[in-house]
Amino acid sequence: MEPNYVLGESETQSELAEIVVRGVQRRERRAQRQAEETQTEASQARLEQAEAAETAAVKATEVSYQEAVNELTGLPNTEKIQRLIADERVPASEKARLQSFSQIIAIADQVPQDAPLVRQRINQLDMSQGVPDPVRFARAFIFDSPNSQLPSGVTQATQEAIAASLGIERRPLEVTTGSEMTEVFEQGVGTRMVRDPETGELREEPIFLQPGEFEEIRAGQAIGLTDQGDRAMRFDEEVGSFTVILPDNATAEDMAMYGLAGQMMSQLHDVNMAEMMYPGRNMLERGGGVLDVRMPDDFNRTQRLCQIFFGGLAGHDGELLDQSDLDRIPYLMQFQNSKGDAVIGDVNPDQMRADYRRQGIIDDSGDFNWDVFATMVEANRLGLWTGEENFSRSAA
Repeated sequence: MEPNYVLGESETQSELAEIVVRGVQRRERRAQRQAEETQTEASQARLEQAEAAETAAVKATEVSYQEAVNELTGLPNTEKIQRLIADERVPASEKARLQSFSQIIAIADQVPQDAPLVRQRINQLDMSQGVPDPVRFARAFIFDSPNSQLPSGVTQATQEAIAASLGIERRPLEVTTGSEMTEVFEQGVGTRMVRDPETGELREEPIFLQPGEFEEIRAGQAIGLTDQGDRAMRFDEEVGSFTVILPDNATAEDMAMYGLAGQMMSQLHDVNMAEMMYPGRNMLERGGGVLDVRMPDDFNRTQRLCQIFFGGLAGHDGELLDQSDLDRIPYLMQFQNSKGDAVIGDVNPDQMRADYRRQGIIDDSGDFNWDVFATMVEANRLGLWTGEENFSRSAA
């Protein structure tokens, strides 16, 4: 633009009008930007105020609860629960949990043998910083399965009543196939009713296993997650506790075979036979550990052992062994051992090898004769002989 330029001397009327329009539009855009900036600043200020208010409310809630619970120092939790329910300083979220614990206490008090157990366990909870989750408490200290190795001691009727009061559906964990094993992890081990925080309506949600949590499916055998969150099966035997890590994306058949191999290995550990049947690994770490399942050799070996022990389609039907079959393994193996039933839980595989050499199952070169072993087990399984000397005489 020239220094002496004067607007209007060289422009036509239409050009001047266009210039005026553009100027007005620039002013409008500028005003709009300023308004938006002002609105954004106001929105940010409101958001910060809301966050500050929420933080203050949370702190006030924490202070209110802690003030209330601190005044009850020295009382058992069962007494604190009743008093805190009636305390106006306790927030609604904490009162809901307190009322659930109150229901648990009331249900247990109806059964004289359950009342002291449940009250004692509630009194051991730390309630100083807040009320624990009553559902997690019930699952850890109230519920168990009929064949649990660590029973809660609470009667089944009380367990069922407490589950109902908490909105928990405690279906029996029926796990037989590989598909059912997968469902434990993907669909949960039960359901509970929760209130939607937005709509206030009740809805059903699954209960999923947490890291370090296992659900029993057989006596001493459970499925769950390791502390690291890996899918696994756990086998508690007299000589130790063993774990098999399950693959995340296995087929139903492979999942069942991993579980089946773990069942067989852990049972054979208890009768000094695991190292012989699954060679090439250190199977003598008493106290348990992670079992090294190798595909496909261990799968084939496990299927063969199932056929020897149980006949029929055992090992080939895609199903885990049921409890009666598991109990039958050590029962049958005592007949092949000079110690009899004392072999169960023993830690001396060399003694088993000596017996097998004498019986011709292990030859002079140390090779294991599967056919002779199968003949012996079948004789005991079908003929119900009760001593290894019977087989030795008949073999001679």
